[in-house]
Amino acid sequence: MENTLIQNKVKLLFEKISDPKYVMNNYYADHFFTKIRCADPEVSYLRSWPLLPDLIIEALNHSGHYHNTVKVFLIRILGVVAQGEVNFAKIFPKKGDEIAKAFSEINSHNMDSSLRVAYLEVALALVNHNSGVFWLLESGAWREILRLCNEKRTVFVVRQTYKFASS
Repeated sequence: MENTLIQNKVKLLFEKISDPKYVMNNYYADHFFTKIRCADPEVSYLRSWPLLPDLIIEALNHSGHYHNTVKVFLIRILGVVAQGEVNFAKIFPKKGDEIAKAFSEINSHNMDSSLRVAYLEVALALVNHNSGVFWLLESGAWREILRLCNEKRTVFVVRQTYKFASS
């Protein structure tokens, strides 16, 4: 019963963020990521919940209309979910080209630093399985990420870049 309640709350969250005027509260977003990454079985099962990749794909289909805080949230949740190879296999055939395009623009000064860090979290998640590593190599995303080392960026971007390089 508890699982159903949590699933319904996640569905409501995705409904709420689909509003183009919605601005995500960073405190609640960070708390959500703390919860979903924990080892508590009542919450951690969400990472393998079969509907979550579909919710992410649907949200990413309309991400051009969202506030930047919502875009960052979506990319971060993509990173958490794509750590699992099965979820990666569900999401990346449909959204991989768009994600690769974002990685090709990761060095652009137009990309917000928070969004850049979120994409780096996705890259770090992908190195956890062979399919993800293959995708990073084939898409050329790894090259763009390593180029971040040559630029003066925020501490958060530099930290994530070095984590990626050491993986």
